[in-house]
Amino acid sequence: MNEYIRMGAFPIAALGNFDQRSTYQIVEGIYNSVITSDITKRHNIANFDLFNRVVRYIVENVGKTFSANAIVKFLKSEGRPCLLKRFTTI
Repeated sequence: MNEYIRMGAFPIAALGNFDQRSTYQIVEGIYNSVITSDITKRHNIANFDLFNRVVRYIVENVGKTFSANAIVKFLKSEGRPCLLKRFTTI
């Protein structure tokens, strides 16, 4: 179970015989390809830093109920100005 939590459940990472560093690189590559590249291009998102912070919040709170207001509070707690209206129209 610890291996699953640390390395994730992507088939290539779970079934391959990779060390921790290689597995993190694989997962980071998947994240960059799917989240950063595909979604930001499809929705013309220009503020990558803000987008990645919102995604980070969502990933860290997976399985929990949260609202746009909770994301705004998270961003404000980081001292970030919040222009969340751009994300809520996606």
